Amino acid sequence: MTTRPRPDDVEAIQDLINRSTLRGIEHHDLGATLTGRREPNEEEPAADLQLELQHRCTSSEFGFRLVGTITTEYGSAHASVAATYDYDGPVPYERPLLGFGNEVAVMTIFPFFREALSSITGRVFGEPILLPVLERGSVGADLDDTEDRPALTG
Repeated sequence: MTTRPRPDDVEAIQDLINRSTLRGIEHHDLGATLTGRREPNEEEPAADLQLELQHRCTSSEFGFRLVGTITTEYGSAHASVAATYDYDGPVPYERPLLGFGNEVAVMTIFPFFREALSSITGRVFGEPILLPVLERGSVGADLDDTEDRPALTG
């Protein structure tokens, strides 16, 4: 799986960046479930974080949504946070759109996603879980499976 764009993708991604405007950030889902107790100031136990990047594209806008779940020995939390972009010009092709998602949208959405999980886990678990900085390319769409076609999804 390749999430990082090839050098020949960069120009098309940059063109899409120049034609796009972030319209908004939305929280689609947020929740947590406590299944056990964590003692105050207890060392933070191991956590399993699963993230997925979803996308959509119409003739005038596109969006990306980061959906994730974190599971620990004392509970789990989930969030779904999306960014919507307006764009001018022709419909983007699939590879540049997904490259934009991997390079721009993930980094735009992740701070909101991190804050949402921190806030909900602080309320439900008694202490917030702070996610680490996201390493570039660690979350994103697989660019190996893209086709040379417009990225319209709806």
